[in-house]
Amino acid sequence: MDQCRMTKEIVDWIREHPWKSGNRVRYDGRCKDPNTPDAEHCSLYVGEKPRRRGRTAQIAQVDILNEDPTAMTADLLIELEPKHNPKKILGEVLPVLLADNYTPSRLVGEAQQRQIKDAVFLFVTVVPDKQGSQKRSQLLRLEDTIIRKLDFHKLAVRTVKFCIGNSEADAVQQCKNTIEELLIRPSRENLYRTDCL
Repeated sequence: MDQCRMTKEIVDWIREHPWKSGNRVRYDGRCKDPNTPDAEHCSLYVGEKPRRRGRTAQIAQVDILNEDPTAMTADLLIELEPKHNPKKILGEVLPVLLADNYTPSRLVGEAQQRQIKDAVFLFVTVVPDKQGSQKRSQLLRLEDTIIRKLDFHKLAVRTVKFCIGNSEADAVQQCKNTIEELLIRPSRENLYRTDCL
């Protein structure tokens, strides 16, 4: 799985399909392109990020996030993961669900925090459809278990969705479809209702 190529494709698509004016897409610095200075570590925190000791409050990193710099919130978090081990996946998913803010790499303090608020968390992976493989059904069962057993009312994330593709292109398309369904379409509907009033 070419994580950097998939990240770039998703980031470019989100930028072409904003659901709020002023959306700012951030993505993992490992996939940095010299033409995109906004690549950085998308670190998530529990509580305030302390000066010179940011890692003490850091609980997770995601590959892509969308922030609203005006509202100081993050509403989309995306993790791309090539490994399919349930233990590895839980280790990637649960810390993201427990985080309450994103603070940009070179900034510190409560005033710089972007609250994770009513966010969508997408876990994107590729599981080729091999005869006899139970990996896809295992991951779907894990997703269902997370949704059923966690109290999302107490979390900053409103939902988790696994985008499991047979190929990289399929996984990226599932990610785009989910963003369209959960963020873009509702945003357009709210805009339409507001315009009609």
